[in-house]
Amino acid sequence: IQSLVESGTYSSYVGIYYYGFIALTLNVFAAFGLVSEGNLIQAAVAFVNAVCFFGSLAGVYYLGRQIFSKTATAWTLVACCSTIPVLQGQFRFVRSENFLLMMSIWALVAFFAYLRDPERKKRLIISGLLLALAITQKLSGMVVAASVVLLYFAYLKSRIDLKVLITLVVVTAVPTFTYWVWHYNYTGVWFFQNDVRHMGNLYNHTPEADIFVRVNPVDAWQNPRRNAHRDSMANIFLLDLYGDYWEYRYNLPKFASQHAGKDYEAYLAYIKSRARPGLLLGILFLAMSLSSLVYFFVKNTLKDPGPLRQSLGWYGGIFLAHLYLIAAAYTKSYSPEDFNLVKWDYICWILLFWLVPVGLVLDGKASLRFQHVARGAFVLLIIGGLWQSIY
Repeated sequence: IQSLVESGTYSSYVGIYYYGFIALTLNVFAAFGLVSEGNLIQAAVAFVNAVCFFGSLAGVYYLGRQIFSKTATAWTLVACCSTIPVLQGQFRFVRSENFLLMMSIWALVAFFAYLRDPERKKRLIISGLLLALAITQKLSGMVVAASVVLLYFAYLKSRIDLKVLITLVVVTAVPTFTYWVWHYNYTGVWFFQNDVRHMGNLYNHTPEADIFVRVNPVDAWQNPRRNAHRDSMANIFLLDLYGDYWEYRYNLPKFASQHAGKDYEAYLAYIKSRARPGLLLGILFLAMSLSSLVYFFVKNTLKDPGPLRQSLGWYGGIFLAHLYLIAAAYTKSYSPEDFNLVKWDYICWILLFWLVPVGLVLDGKASLRFQHVARGAFVLLIIGGLWQSIY
């Protein structure tokens, strides 16, 4: 824990806040004898991850209150986010993205609170400071900051106010660059320099461009095993969203107790029994969001362009996140053995971005019939997500 806090282990691209929070919690537990010595680290990690998880869900609720007119829509997004297996699984591990997600969501809350009441300048400053925390926790936070700028234009109701953008950029940039300079002086490596020299040639590869656009749901259905889709970003994302492509979250102890002595075929059958329903739910999740965007494009473009423009703002953030992963793959972060760069954990905030356009549908921006369809899809996702989480 001490090496994590002092950046001794993570010499680049990961900040110290999340690990410092764990170390502080561990010391408090130890000082007051709240947890036995053998369970200190596990208890501290569980506590910090619980704070980040429920803090993120609270942020989703308050963000929903800022951008939707109906409280029920905000609660629906909370229910859906809380039952997405890949998001739940992320908080079972020591991942700096847990802290980054919480900071990112609350930065959006503060920013949209400012847009609703531009006289409250402090909210804009708070948003910028939270974005700085996200960026200096992990470099992917810059994608969140860029997404906020896109959302400013998407929700703009009058002429552009350059003072708003300049204030946001300055408040975000000053603490970010200050941290980067400190980090370089302390470690000798720039924060944004992904130092993979100790890994030899593992990541010293250049991917083929088609792996970022290739998709084959049939192949994903037939063979959902880990590393079987290292040639397809889309297949990995689809299988992992409500399934467990990376096999981090399967209930393997339960399997072992129920299938002791069984051969590999039984193990493979168990994985398929969870991966295939997860694949269908993942397709439903993405189809629900994309159909909402198409609906606004076809139905509301002339009558009310607001929902379409706002949806495109959120989709702009999704595009930037995927562009970030592609850029990372071309800068010595690509391993052809497994393509382990493709994980929802690294761009976890876009799960919320995918859901907002559907939230606009539930909020009354679409026909009553389409609202019913969206509600039905949400019910299936929430129930399916709960089942996938406990199976």
